Amino acid sequence: MRVALLKLDGVQSVDVSLEHGLATVSLRAGNHLTIQQFRTAIKRNGFNPGAATVEATGQLVSRGSAPALSVSGTDNVLLLMASTAGKEALDDAQKRLSSKSTQPIVVTGVLTQAADGDRIEVRSVKDAPAAH
Repeated sequence: MRVALLKLDGVQSVDVSLEHGLATVSLRAGNHLTIQQFRTAIKRNGFNPGAATVEATGQLVSRGSAPALSVSGTDNVLLLMASTAGKEALDDAQKRLSSKSTQPIVVTGVLTQAADGDRIEVRSVKDAPAAH
């Protein structure tokens, strides 16, 4: 599986632990990979993809009454959900959305797949670094 993930354009490094059922993937800055590309590569190698801990950059948008992240460089929109450890972070995202902030943000959390789309159980929200 390591080789298959390294073939994805934008992947910098991959560390796979079959014993723990875990792959740690580092991406190059400016990549445009989607979680679906990872899921496809993992499935093609005979494994079932699970939840993923991610750090994603983008703009806050509203989906119904819920905050969501429009991921930079892709057409993915991920719903933001509260996690046990991230209630304050989700509240922060909601306040930023309510204030109509256009500042790009970085969301860290656990990406899960649901029937109606991907969701991030938010652990933290911070301003994205300024572009150079």
